[in-house]
Amino acid sequence: MTAKIDILLATYNGAKHIRQMLDTLTSQTVTSWRLITRDDVSSDDTAAIISQWAQETGVKLLVVENNGEKLGASGNFARLLEVSDAPYFAFCDQDDFWLPEKLEILQTHIEKREAAVGGDVPVLAHSDLTVVNDALEQSHASFWRMSRFLPEHPKAHQKLMVQNVVTGCATMGNAAIRSLALPIPEAAVMHDWWLALVAGHMGELINIKTPTILYRQHVGNVVGAKTWSIVGI
Repeated sequence: MTAKIDILLATYNGAKHIRQMLDTLTSQTVTSWRLITRDDVSSDDTAAIISQWAQETGVKLLVVENNGEKLGASGNFARLLEVSDAPYFAFCDQDDFWLPEKLEILQTHIEKREAAVGGDVPVLAHSDLTVVNDALEQSHASFWRMSRFLPEHPKAHQKLMVQNVVTGCATMGNAAIRSLALPIPEAAVMHDWWLALVAGHMGELINIKTPTILYRQHVGNVVGAKTWSIVGI
């Protein structure tokens, strides 16, 4: 059966947590997915761990070769998005912990919206996250409240111009937004911010208050959880 969701996993020196994260994928209530991964020239065993896990579990795995080219986090995810061709896609970080209904919750919200506005309308859904430490111990129940993000605020879309409020690992998009957002400009600060801007101003951005992921914070995060806000927005 053709996968309905492409899970896009960009990795770099993630051997410490990658196996635990991978096991949360096989615990998903939605099973029609395949994993597309690209390693950004790691110096550890990240790629080997993924390969071994795929052999053990029998999951659908597509490896995008790096050919020795290091793209950085945003470029790595952009390359994966270019390879994706499923009806839906979900970005995946190497060190988080997905709750079992993550894919189901995001997909259900997008499909309901598509039923209302049409499948050719770009749609991006993102959820709240539970912030945890390296040992998965909760440090904050809501990443949104921690970062003072109010999705119902009348100026929420304007805020996207100056602050990214969409966390890539808690998102799912449809084929229409993938087509519209590509290619991701090299000037884009991060891949998720670019897609949020496209959805917020040219399509549909769905805010889901239910956390779908344990968002692990540690010294190796490229972009971590921060408590801040912009006055007046």
